[in-house]
Amino acid sequence: GGIGSALAQRLAKYPGAALVLVGRDQAKLDSLQAGLTSRPQGGVSTLVADVTDSKQVEAAISSAVSNHGPLAAVANCVGSIVLKAAHQTSDAEFDQVLRLNLTSCFNILRPSVKNMMANGGGSVVFCSSAVARHGIPNHEAIAAAKAGIMGLALSAAATYAPKKIRVNCVAPGLTRTPLAARI
Repeated sequence: GGIGSALAQRLAKYPGAALVLVGRDQAKLDSLQAGLTSRPQGGVSTLVADVTDSKQVEAAISSAVSNHGPLAAVANCVGSIVLKAAHQTSDAEFDQVLRLNLTSCFNILRPSVKNMMANGGGSVVFCSSAVARHGIPNHEAIAAAKAGIMGLALSAAATYAPKKIRVNCVAPGLTRTPLAARI
């Protein structure tokens, strides 16, 4: 994707912890991994998982922990968009937007904080969107999902702060990504 790939490229420039890239498409992961050759220390590994499936997320996190040790940080930059007014959006489209954007965050949060609580803390970062705070025509489905991410992050931050786990949410506006190219 766009924001997740940019984040991986940025993190790869810094030494330290292993970088584990997770996505649904092995070819895209391989391409991204190949472009991260500047990593000074530590490896970059890839795992195929569908973040809308909690079992696949749990397996991916378990694999990452088994191969690289406890989680220090997790970021979910998954996104999708349906640009339709509510009356034109099908139940299936609305459900898909919620699953890919909001449900994926919950699926990642649950096993991540379990690992972090057992290992002294960590950080979880979600990507919401400016559309969650500003009414934009024909963005009802994505606005609902992204606002849900903000609510999830706020509640999780309050819940897990005493356990030394930070949960944050960034909310970028329109960003030059393959997804946004359609707009």
